[in-house]
Amino acid sequence: MKKNTVKLKSRTKLKPKVKIKQKSESKAKLKPKVTTKAKTNQQQKMSDVSWGYLIAGIFEAVMAIPIIGWSMGVSSFGFFWVVGLVINIVVLTIVKRSKKSISGNVVGIIANIIGWVPILGWLLHVTATVLLFVLFFREEGRK
Repeated sequence: MKKNTVKLKSRTKLKPKVKIKQKSESKAKLKPKVTTKAKTNQQQKMSDVSWGYLIAGIFEAVMAIPIIGWSMGVSSFGFFWVVGLVINIVVLTIVKRSKKSISGNVVGIIANIIGWVPILGWLLHVTATVLLFVLFFREEGRK
């Protein structure tokens, strides 16, 4: 009978394989990754200017309803025109700080001052409404 002998190989240390990095790989690792969720969350937020245009536009739209808007202003002894004036002045200061267009708010201020004149007040409220909504959608379209 033959003896089964197993020859053991000498234990030599295996050298690890070294991977040579190319310049393009090292530069790619330095750039921070930006997730798309962060971008979409930032884009979905409305700015103060957008909110101002929207609130003032809705108020002017309500006041532009021919008989209802005029009767609201007259029956409240001008309270709604004063509220509209304050809203447009506040939004005007916010918009002016952001260096955006103030045309809709200026027309809204004039409309609330001259709102008691039936036809002229209505035309000014309609003009202010259109301008404010155009500015709102333009501001939202930039995002």
